Amino acid sequence: MSGRLAGCLRKKREPLSLTLPQVPVYKLDQLAPGHALPGPTILIDQISTVVVEPGCTAHITVDGNVRIDVHGAPLAVPSPLEGIPRGSAFVAP
Repeated sequence: MSGRLAGCLRKKREPLSLTLPQVPVYKLDQLAPGHALPGPTILIDQISTVVVEPGCTAHITVDGNVRIDVHGAPLAVPSPLEGIPRGSAFVAP
């Protein structure tokens, strides 16, 4: 996406390891469709946290969902939630 990426909330160092780098943390509601965030990074909102590992990239979809590509290739396992609009109620089979 061309355009300004929402500001990183903070960089966090894991307390149990002094060898890990600081990891950027972003609020999901401040990201727009088309944003791509390479790992390592953390995405947060009021009810969930997404950890994007090194070698992976999180993409914000037009539906406001997060798609994670692993080593540049999309994960081959389809999501059971694919196509369900964000915030929709549904009954699991």
